[in-house]
Order: sequence, then structure tokens, then C-alpha cells
Amino acid sequence: MKAMKMYSVTTLTAALMFSYSTVCSADTPKLAAPVYKGAVPAMPADGIKVDTYYVGNFGNMKTLDCQATMESRDIAGKKISVKEAEKAGDSAGPWCFLSRDPIDKVKAFYDKAIGPMRAIQGTMQQNSSVKVPGYQVFAERAWFPGGDESGPGYGYSAVSLHALPPPGEPGKEAKNTDDSWEGQEAYKFYAGTRFSCFIDAVDWFGEPGKHKQSELKSYYEKHKQVESALFQRKGPKLESVDAALGAKYLGKREQGEQQARGMLPGQGQGQMSQAQMMQMAQMAQMGQMPPPPAANTRGTPEDAEFNAFMKKNPKVANRYVELTKQLNTLMQQGKFDEADAVDEKLQNLIDANPELAAIEQRAAERAAKASAAGQAQEDQAMGNYQKGMDQAIWGTCQEYIDALEKEAYYTLIVIDDALKGYQKDYTRDQAVIAKDADIQGWVSHQQVWGFSYAANQGGQAVKPADSEPKVEARPKAKPDAKDQVEDTVKKGLKSLKNLF
Repeated sequence: MKAMKMYSVTTLTAALMFSYSTVCSADTPKLAAPVYKGAVPAMPADGIKVDTYYVGNFGNMKTLDCQATMESRDIAGKKISVKEAEKAGDSAGPWCFLSRDPIDKVKAFYDKAIGPMRAIQGTMQQNSSVKVPGYQVFAERAWFPGGDESGPGYGYSAVSLHALPPPGEPGKEAKNTDDSWEGQEAYKFYAGTRFSCFIDAVDWFGEPGKHKQSELKSYYEKHKQVESALFQRKGPKLESVDAALGAKYLGKREQGEQQARGMLPGQGQGQMSQAQMMQMAQMAQMGQMPPPPAANTRGTPEDAEFNAFMKKNPKVANRYVELTKQLNTLMQQGKFDEADAVDEKLQNLIDANPELAAIEQRAAERAAKASAAGQAQEDQAMGNYQKGMDQAIWGTCQEYIDALEKEAYYTLIVIDDALKGYQKDYTRDQAVIAKDADIQGWVSHQQVWGFSYAANQGGQAVKPADSEPKVEARPKAKPDAKDQVEDTVKKGLKSLKNLF
């Protein structure tokens, strides 16, 4: 429904009367005020299949209205054609634009272009605890004579400005009541912001390769204004640009994380695997002579020396097999203290035979070199993994914030269609409009783009719909104009859209 108020007639007729004032011709509507320099359509019509009847073209900017109107319906909710809508006086509007400038700077422009704007207090529809700043001014006023269905009254066109509140500050968040954040309260603030994507890349409890909390705080201070940003809604689905960017960079992060995981080092390098331990136990059970535990390899020069020694010393070999069998059985059973005692006996057996000890020593040195090489390779792979994960998370999140900043706007401008200058008692004189008691405290655009405002904010109470103003001292419309208005109202009753 049109964002305006006619105070001496019903809301239904007010909307119809305002529609009449804006669609006397099929031309694109004119605005009640100029579009702020540099502002862009909040809902560009580019890429959207919709009849030009619902598209506003202002300074070569094609846009849908604030409600993204793309079709008309009658009072019963049935879709009607463009011709039916045009005949009935149905129309689009008001129109929304976005500026990169802060709301106070935009207000200064309209203060000069129209007249002093007054502050209005509102909230967000999705969260009534979020208070938002806003301003409004009535740009025009005109007298409508009414018809069979209603009495006469004034109609107004307005301009309003809306913005999100300033970004929050870390450390000033509400007291933590969520145990899941215990020890991590510093991160809870960011979890409720666009900067939550950084958290996984920040050091919580001394994790290596992680960014410090101070680094995130510093980055937030430089870019926090994006928390108060508004974004255009584009394309066939009128998707908010920030939502589209969020999906894009989330996908990039997930891909980067997957690639980083591919850099993870292999597990167990330089260590005896469970399969190798079981193989040794099986060999011992069959009376075979496995290589010394320190070697952990097959086919090394020490293997041949070991086998040759065992053949020459069967008594030592039998004892070696016996102790090895006991050692592996106890390890498999989880009896590690007893296994340590058997391992000590095995080591004493090796030490008692210098030739076997020398073989063991050479095998241990070979294993140590292999382990060191494996560890170096593992460290390098782990480093690559950490760098890859950091880029996937921290780096991608920086790209996301940068992309948001390029698309960010900070003031929503809502402008009604212009009234027709030839209507009776038409004026743009702010001194005259300000004397109208009916509009004191009234908010014209009460529900727009997620912003919500109480209808009346401290002015005189709006007159009941069934009361009529005194009209003796006010000019009356000419008979032909009155007839035209009445006819428009009658037709409009059958096709008023978006009323309920």
C-alpha cells in the first residue's frame, strides 16, 4: 500500500486517492523529491522480467519499488492484468534508493532541498531490541475532495531516511550466559557479526600457526563499518548482494580447506605400524627370527647380518624368539608394565652378545635417520597444511569483507511519487504543511526494508477515520475533477493491492 496518510478518510480510500494522483498518465511516475546524488536503486529492475508499468525510471535508473511490486491483485487477492490495474488506478511506489554516505550527510541534503527533517525512532522487524536512526519530511500536500465511499481530506507525499545502528565494540557485549563459550568469551562478540568467519583462524588456547586475538580486533576496528551496511537486492530472485557474496566465499573457503587437508602428512612415519607388530608376533609364534625391533624395516643390510648371527647362535636365537613372542603378546594384551620387564630382558640378551648389539646399533642408527627424514617431511607437510588452512579461512574471510565493503551502502532513502501540482490546495511550502495538526508525529513509511516504526511518535493523535475536516475555508474541487476522483475511487475499490 502507498506509504502516505489521508487523515479524514478511510485508509482504503486514502490509498486509492493517492494512486489516482500518481497514475493519471501511463508515463513513469515523478518523485516528490530529487534522488540524492550518487544513490542507486535498492532493487534494480535489470535482469527481472516485469512489465514496465511496475518499473520506475529515474535518471536512467530502472528500479522496482520498495515492495518489489511486479503484479497487481484485486481486493480478493486475485491477480489482475496490467490494463486492469492501470484502469483501476493501481500503481507502484514508494521508491527505495541506497547511498554510500552516512545518514546525517544525506539528511543535510534533504534539509536544504525540501525542509528540515525530523527524527523518527524505529526498530528492526526481525529484532525489536535493535534501535535504528531515521528521519522524515513531508514534501507535498494536496486536497482530495473524496467520493461516495469517503469524505474529503488531505494527502501527503514524504521522504524518509533509514540506517542501521553503529557497529558494536568487542568487550562491551552482554555478560556470557552460554557455557559453550567458557574461556572463549572474547570470541562470542565476533560470532554475532560478519567477522565470525575469522574465528576458526584465531588462537584460542595457544594453538600454533593461529592469528592472535589482537590481530582480529585490529582488523575489526578498521572494517567494522560494514556491520552497519545495507545492500542492493538484485536478479530474478531479488537476492541481497551480501547473501550472494556470503555463499560465494563460503564455497571458496570449503574448497580451500579441502585442498589444505590434502597436504596433511602421512601418519606413523618412522614408527612400527600395528600390522608390522602383528607380523612380528606371527613370525615369533612360528619359530621364525624377526629383525630386531629397532630396525622396523625389511630388506636392509642389517637383516642379512642378523639372520647370519642367529644361525650361528641357535641358543641365543631361541631365547630371542621366546622373549619377542612374550613381548608382543603382552603388548597386544595391554600389559605394558610386564612388557617393559620382558623388553629389558631382551635388551640384556642383545647387550650380552656384542655382535648382535652392533647389528642392533647399526639398525637403530638407520631407523633414526629414516625417522628424522620422515619427521622433516611431516613438518613440511604440516606447515603447508597450516598455511593452506590459514589462507582458506583467514584469507578468504578478508576477501569476503573486502567484497562487502565494495558493495556496501549506509543510508536507505524512501521517496513517494509526486502529487499533481494542479490539485486544489497543493503546496510544497513547509511552513504551511507544518501547521497541519494531523501529521504531527505521524510516520509515513512505517514498514520498509526491515525497518519498523510506530505510526505516531508523540504528535497529536491522528483523527478517527470517520471524522471529516472542516472544509468551508478550503477550496473545493471543480465538479469535473470531483467526478473523476469519485470514479477512480469506485474502480480502485475492486483492485487495491497489498492492503491486507
